[in-house]
Parts: sequence; C-alpha cells; structure tokens
Amino acid sequence: MKFRSNKKPPLSMDVTPLVDVVFLLLIFFMVTTTFSTEKGIKLDLPKAKTAEKFSADLKDKDISVKVDTNGLYYIDGVLVSNEQLPAALLTASHNKKDMLIHVQADKNSSHGSIVHLMDTARRMNLTRFSLITSDQNNTNGED
Repeated sequence: MKFRSNKKPPLSMDVTPLVDVVFLLLIFFMVTTTFSTEKGIKLDLPKAKTAEKFSADLKDKDISVKVDTNGLYYIDGVLVSNEQLPAALLTASHNKKDMLIHVQADKNSSHGSIVHLMDTARRMNLTRFSLITSDQNNTNGED
C-alpha cells in the first residue's frame, strides 16, 4: 500500500519569461519614444545689440509664431495659411487674452507679413508680443 505524504514539493517560479517580457517592453518604448524638438524651420533672425537670451522652453501662456522669408506662418511648429491664421491663433491661445506671442521672423521676411500677423492677433484680442532677435555677437544666427 502506498501512503501519501503531506509534504508538498517546494514551489518555485521561473522568472525568466517575465524578465524577457520586461526587456522587450523596455526596448519597444526606447525605440518608439519621440522627443520634443523644434521642427526644421531655419530662420536668420535679425541681430540686435540689446538682444536678451531667449529660452525655447515656452510657458503655458506663450505662443511661438515663426515667419519665414516667404511670409509663411508656423504656429507652435505647424504651418498655417493666411486664411487659417485667426483660427489657429485662437486655438493656440485657448481663448485666453493674456497669452504672450513670441514672434521669430526671418530678417528677410516682409514687414507686411509681420504686420499682418500682429493685426490678426489684435483682432483676436491678443495684444502681448515679444519680437525675438539674435545677439549681434552670435555668428550662427541662433540664440
């Protein structure tokens, strides 16, 4: 007759598959992660002796508008046509009137493009502007 013992065999858990899955997830997230960078809009900013250091890290109350040499507008890195400009400014401002608009205009962009941008913003009740320039001692055109 065979007697069963009440002793249970020691339980062990093989963690190798768990480690494999964790490493696969880590690799997946490392490969698919995108980092916030400014898209390639190359501007040659005008130079000024009194230029202050401009931080590319905008606050929640800031809107970045770039004007290139062709008079095209880029609001927060997105190309916007003249017809879309009022709606895009309202969307970027979240209907808040105290937003600061940082205008980075190429030194060869037309004066009319900048005036059009400022006029459109004022019609949307956005009246705070900051014109970004480059330091005269900076030779590469970036601040």
